[in-house]
Amino acid sequence: MTRATTLGRRAAAFITIWACALAVLVALPATVSPTSSASAANAADWNAGNIIDDAVFYDSNAMSSGEIQTFMERQVRSCQSGYTCIKDYRQNTDNRPADRYCDGYSGRANESASTIIDRVARSCGISQKSLLVLLQKEQGLITSTSPSAWNYSAATGQGCPDTAPCDASTSGFFYQVYYAARQFEIYRLSPTSWGYQAGRYNNILYNPNGNCGTQRVYIENQATAGLYIYTPYVPNQAALNNLYGTGDGCSAYGNRNFWRTFTDWFGSTRYTPKLPQYGEDPSVVAVDASGSVLSYPFKNSAWGARVRTAGGVAGTDRVLSMGDFDGDGRRDMIVIDEAKTVWLRPLAEQGNDLPPKRIDVDWSDAPFISAAGDADGDGAPDVYTTTKDGRLLFWKGTGYGTFAAPRQVGSGWTGYTAFVGGSDITGDGAPDLLARDDSGALWSYRGDGKGGFRDGRDYLGGGWDAMRIILMPGDFTGDGPGDILAVDRSGVMWAYAGGNNGTFSRASAPVGSGWSVMSVVTSEGARPGWRRSFPGGAGDLTGDGLSDVVAVSSKGVMSVYPGNGSGGWLGPIQVDAKWGSAKIVPLGDFTGDGRADLGRIASDGTFQLLRGKGDGTFEKPTTIGSGWSGFGIVTGGIDFDGDRRVDVVARDASGGLQLYRGDGMGGWLIDQAQPIGFGWGIIDSLSAAGDVDGDRVNDFIARRTDGTLWMYGADGRGNWGSIRQIGTGWNVFGTVFSPGNFDGSGGPDVLGRASNGDLFLYRGDGGGGWQGDKVLAGIGWSVMSQIR
Repeated sequence: MTRATTLGRRAAAFITIWACALAVLVALPATVSPTSSASAANAADWNAGNIIDDAVFYDSNAMSSGEIQTFMERQVRSCQSGYTCIKDYRQNTDNRPADRYCDGYSGRANESASTIIDRVARSCGISQKSLLVLLQKEQGLITSTSPSAWNYSAATGQGCPDTAPCDASTSGFFYQVYYAARQFEIYRLSPTSWGYQAGRYNNILYNPNGNCGTQRVYIENQATAGLYIYTPYVPNQAALNNLYGTGDGCSAYGNRNFWRTFTDWFGSTRYTPKLPQYGEDPSVVAVDASGSVLSYPFKNSAWGARVRTAGGVAGTDRVLSMGDFDGDGRRDMIVIDEAKTVWLRPLAEQGNDLPPKRIDVDWSDAPFISAAGDADGDGAPDVYTTTKDGRLLFWKGTGYGTFAAPRQVGSGWTGYTAFVGGSDITGDGAPDLLARDDSGALWSYRGDGKGGFRDGRDYLGGGWDAMRIILMPGDFTGDGPGDILAVDRSGVMWAYAGGNNGTFSRASAPVGSGWSVMSVVTSEGARPGWRRSFPGGAGDLTGDGLSDVVAVSSKGVMSVYPGNGSGGWLGPIQVDAKWGSAKIVPLGDFTGDGRADLGRIASDGTFQLLRGKGDGTFEKPTTIGSGWSGFGIVTGGIDFDGDRRVDVVARDASGGLQLYRGDGMGGWLIDQAQPIGFGWGIIDSLSAAGDVDGDRVNDFIARRTDGTLWMYGADGRGNWGSIRQIGTGWNVFGTVFSPGNFDGSGGPDVLGRASNGDLFLYRGDGGGGWQGDKVLAGIGWSVMSQIR
């Protein structure tokens, strides 16, 4: 039996006790979210028709697992003897299949409650905050110092009817959280299948006792409808008059307590759009007749208040909405003026226009120019252009406000009348491209995640010549798949909801009008995260978008070993036959030109930079430091301080860890090193791996001298983040290092070389764990004196 039919299951006495208990428990102010502030709830703010906005309830990026853990630890400092509080609760989870409602779940051993809540929220598209409040509302689990086994087995009340025992198939903490979140998605995606519906008046009971009557409520949104389906009672005036206590015999408290607890913990349940800081709400960008740039934030098909973010754009200018192009945390756009000059325009709060910056590229002859989103998966926005002879060029963004040299990724791109990229509409995780031909047919080209495209194109339908503008805004509807927006000749905007497989269905009603007054309407597509980590390992040295490895043979020959993107190899490239015993230092893109570089520490202690050419070869080395011979371990390729400039970390003879901050141009931001740790003498291998645990921040992989393998996370602001053990027995390998995401799936991987020269690949799952068993990645590697 589903939760939708169950909510009279508790006796009135229990409801009274629970309401009184919460009056004490939720009075503790606590929040870990930097985007909202907690405040005591005021009954005058209660709105029966809008308990919580859709954009708040369904925000699956509201908190990270670390923030959830910290939040729970603040609620309960210590647990009563003999009990396990939720901050310490762990269990084995199993696999759940993906379906229309959730993206599925990959089970893990000994998983914490905070991680379960976070991963379920992201899988099913519901806010982590909503799940925390639901757990508190149903069983008081977040603040309880003596939770029972039954409290965990019925944690969210999912499948627990009024008149029968709880459904055994949803019993247990993990199942309770997963299937409750999934149930709210079922309500959202089948809104007319339930008794309470948004967009109409509904008669809602005050209490399981039908003699108490009903309240006529106009439900404004789907999140509120879902809460009433899940708990089908509205608080009466007596319950609201004593907001932190009990009302009368006709009072029910479930939805009151949800709203009150959310407000106490996280602030208002109303959605306030945030612009223009990057990482906030996605938006459609338009330029009006006066040249003002207007951002229209959206979430779950709802528009926020528009914000003026720039001015002085002529109606003839070409404008690309780019997200954060230069890595400063602020949204940007690229403007191509009438003189064909290309400018970077930072967006700002209204009334505070920021100065433009010149971008040194020549697009004067390009018939089409389009933002590409993060087409190659490196965390920086990119651009596509076409040429008059039909070549398609990929312009890789460096993350610093510049582009690498263009790379041809297609030909035959003529005969099109519209051209737009930026988001994934096929469900494979890579941004795609749309093109409309001169017959009005719309075609999609599937991105390969490396800046290029898979073979063929898909026909999406005809009649698109009726549309003046076509946009790829990302997930406009809030259901996961990428969508299409289009403005017709009369200025009406229509939404085409994606099916995550390249199919679309047009909404029955338009989502806006009056757009004909805009000279430009664009969107940034699926936004790359500006705090996303750099790739890790040596990076892409050959310019094909794949992770590579560098090795020096026992004869002193240094070569690049290009990866094939699936855990194997392409042909090696000999770089330096006289490398000798100099130490390799993987640097990633240390110079900020979009190409991976290498460092070399010579026998005299000089640090030499080898600027990558993007084809597996390098410029002649230049010296950028001295005195490096005293460091036992040196690795680069990590942005430790979050300034989008690659840094270098070195361990000195005393076991201290030192940070050398890169300036993004091939040198150092400051002359002196910054100490960031001590006691690192127990580490015999250290690699900048990329984002190991999926929090979009750089991590290290380290082996200790006892053979244990550890993940050392950074917080992206110059401090350490999550640190945990991820393996044992790694002392069977002479060499251990991370090449980044070498097999192209999951997350960063680890390679280990056995004593017989066999090289084994351990495939990361992107969440701090592993995919399957180790894989033999090569033989004969015993001839190498260094592998990085």
